[in-house]
Amino acid sequence: MGRAASASPAAAAATIAAVAGAVLIHLAPPAAAATPTCGVRCEGPAAVSIAVTADIPYGLDRFAGLPSLVADVNAAGARIRAMVNLGDVKDGNDPCSDEYFVAIKETFFDNFTAPLIFTPGDNDWTGA
Repeated sequence: MGRAASASPAAAAATIAAVAGAVLIHLAPPAAAATPTCGVRCEGPAAVSIAVTADIPYGLDRFAGLPSLVADVNAAGARIRAMVNLGDVKDGNDPCSDEYFVAIKETFFDNFTAPLIFTPGDNDWTGA
């Protein structure tokens, strides 16, 4: 009897990479059994929104779009409690240099009003 195959890290990364822009994830604390507060979408003072990006900008040629993405996320105001980047801020051919990552920090990460959580992707430590 064999065991079920699990998704490979590459397949998991591809799934995460499908997040092509800022996605809002609505979370809420568990509601008391007698008074549920969440259905399909959680709302109200207990709801928390997190903006999530991945594979952005994914190349030097895509820096131009970063200010509008940041502005869209910041426009949500206090509803966004955190900004999470799931990595691959560069493609595998971009330079893996301090200058590149300083440019990402100053152009992208430093401009969000919400706290930022960054998890490096495989391309973030490889490249030319």
